[in-house]
Amino acid sequence: MADCSNPISLIQVLIYSPKVSEKCEFLLNSYTQVPQFDISSYILIFFLTCSLELVFYFWILKRHSYFKRVIALFFANLTTHPVIYFFLSWLFSLKPLEYKYYLLTAEIFAPIVEAGFLSVFFKINLFKSLKVMFLANLFSWILGVYLLG
Repeated sequence: MADCSNPISLIQVLIYSPKVSEKCEFLLNSYTQVPQFDISSYILIFFLTCSLELVFYFWILKRHSYFKRVIALFFANLTTHPVIYFFLSWLFSLKPLEYKYYLLTAEIFAPIVEAGFLSVFFKINLFKSLKVMFLANLFSWILGVYLLG
């Protein structure tokens, strides 16, 4: 499923492109499932996300110490990652809604909340932090799916 959870497959399914594979179309149009809780897998995914987004946090917080940059990265992801992985998947399984909408919601929610976190706690311009956080999340989404797939 990982190869179907990437941004390109999601966009193709959302615009009903004939280029999307039947497998991806089926998976992205299927209902969202609550993930089985496996703490070791979750921790791996969390730290992979943090390591992939590290360069973006180091750049946007370049006037802060290395320690503050790492703390910002960790806590910003801690405000979004568990919500997406546990709460949103549970919420989307109640209705039930298709997995493509879960992915879309998650990948819009995370950068907005993380940008707000940087804006409030580190006084970074909100528009600038939104741009950087969308890039960071897109980068970690694409590369994370590739590495875990």
